Amino acid sequence: MRLRSTVPAAAATALLATLLAVPGQAFADTTPSPSPSTTDSASPTPTPSDTPSPSDTPSPTATPTTPVTVTQPTVNLPWAGNVQLGYGNTDVGILSFWAYDWESTGTATPVAVRLYPAGAPAGADPALTLTQADLQQDSSAQGLWYAPANLVLPTFGKYRVAVDMRDSTGDYVTEPDAGTVTYQDLVRFASFNATGPATFDFDHRAYSVAGSLTVTDPRTGQSTPFAGASVQLANELGNNGYPQALGTVTTDANGAFSADLTATSAVQPSANYTPSGADSVTYSQASVGGNPIYATAEQTRIRFTSPTDVNVPVGGTAVITGVVERLAGSTWKPAPGTPYTWGSGPQAGGTTDAQGDFSIGISQAGAYQLSTANTGFLNWTSAPDMIQVHIPQPDSFTGLGITEDQYGEAAIDGHLTLGSGGNYLGGNAKVYVQYSSDGRTWHWIGYTLAGRQGLAPDEFKCFALWSANANGYWRVFFPGTADWRPVMSRAFHVWRTPTGVGGGKPSTTWASKGQTLSFSGTVYQDNGSWHRLPRAHVTLVFRPYGSTTWYWVSYGWADAYGNYTLRGRTYGGGTWAVVYTTSDSSHIDSSGPSTYVHVR
Repeated sequence: MRLRSTVPAAAATALLATLLAVPGQAFADTTPSPSPSTTDSASPTPTPSDTPSPSDTPSPTATPTTPVTVTQPTVNLPWAGNVQLGYGNTDVGILSFWAYDWESTGTATPVAVRLYPAGAPAGADPALTLTQADLQQDSSAQGLWYAPANLVLPTFGKYRVAVDMRDSTGDYVTEPDAGTVTYQDLVRFASFNATGPATFDFDHRAYSVAGSLTVTDPRTGQSTPFAGASVQLANELGNNGYPQALGTVTTDANGAFSADLTATSAVQPSANYTPSGADSVTYSQASVGGNPIYATAEQTRIRFTSPTDVNVPVGGTAVITGVVERLAGSTWKPAPGTPYTWGSGPQAGGTTDAQGDFSIGISQAGAYQLSTANTGFLNWTSAPDMIQVHIPQPDSFTGLGITEDQYGEAAIDGHLTLGSGGNYLGGNAKVYVQYSSDGRTWHWIGYTLAGRQGLAPDEFKCFALWSANANGYWRVFFPGTADWRPVMSRAFHVWRTPTGVGGGKPSTTWASKGQTLSFSGTVYQDNGSWHRLPRAHVTLVFRPYGSTTWYWVSYGWADAYGNYTLRGRTYGGGTWAVVYTTSDSSHIDSSGPSTYVHVR
């Protein structure tokens, strides 16, 4: 190894300079002394001059002269950020930024700031360089630095800002992209005010705004009127906490603008200039606000001028009219231009006319609540009465059955389904029963109630007779209501064979207690003509004196000719009868004469 290779370049340079400063005689030739012999096993013995003395101290570390490039925050190294080009009251561009040691308690001091046009190629010269002498630290915020003098840049546009910094420990860095700023003309509102009543109300809403706009060149600090600028006006207290746009005005040759406006609620006027297109590079954005003007709201009411409970035929439209009024002092006056709603959807609302009147067309059945909106000058209110629109809706009979039972009665059971179901009339829906012997001429028998106690809410059930039995045609009819259409069921044809019990009288009507009575007769059926019913099942029944209950005593079957004989023992006075009970679904039960037997 060559010992020279271990000397740092900086030290070698310093050593060379020292040597060059030594007088020439110091390099005069001398007679060399013999070199001592050495062996591989022996180490050279250091001379006293080779050993450091306690008084020797290390040389100080040299301050870096070339910065280290940083592109992201690095622990214990300086870092700059939040670069801004703002404008103060003196109408100059003020460059500011923060410089600090990242995640360290140390401080950072900028030594140079360079501004490059955005998109400039690598190695390009900066458009402007600020030295440490051009920068000041904000006395109220450690780490905040700014250039107090206005920046003079060659052109308007965006500039990339590079910052060179040192920290308190001697680290030296350059941050090539600390942020981007836009250099442009300063646009300011030189004046802005609103003129109107102290407080808005329904009758006093007019006000006006006026102001002027200037533009200042940050290179010269010269301000001139900004002519032809578009200024957006707004009400900061507008729509539910969001600004309400009031339109756009254009400044005149003197940079002035004005507008006459009508308030819809409390107003806090504001004006805003936002450049667009190429102007967004040349001009800055500007905004200004004025003092609020509050509004007083009046009490309102809704008064109908037409019935609110309306029956409308199918396909018709209900027309509801009325007026919205406001209480001005102690007098009710019309409230023109007042929004109102009466349902949901885009068609369920409107605005009163110049007289405060409204007219609503409703073609769908239902109940509707009419109410007004809170306009800022009028309080919200709702109508005292609901709007009820009745338009008959479709309905039907479902699950309907009409049969004839063994007693010869029509057994009717079904459901009155209103609309798609789930609608009920609370046990008040009358379902009428009709009978026809030939299916052409119909007779009204009576009605039953759907949803009566003990049934489902839409169910109806009853028994009906026409003359001696139910043989013939039956149907039911719902006459409808204001909300539901009339509906007629189809006709049901039912038939069972009529029967009759002949004879059936006791062998005596005066008997002793315990005496056996005999009852004889014949059972008949009518299949177009009367003839005997063989093998008919017959029962002897008895109802004691003073009772309403029948008791069976004995039973039997008629012979092949329909003849029968039944016997029973007496226990007291009462009424006796013989009845036929069918054992199939094609005959009707019948009974013979009822006879009272006295018992002694």
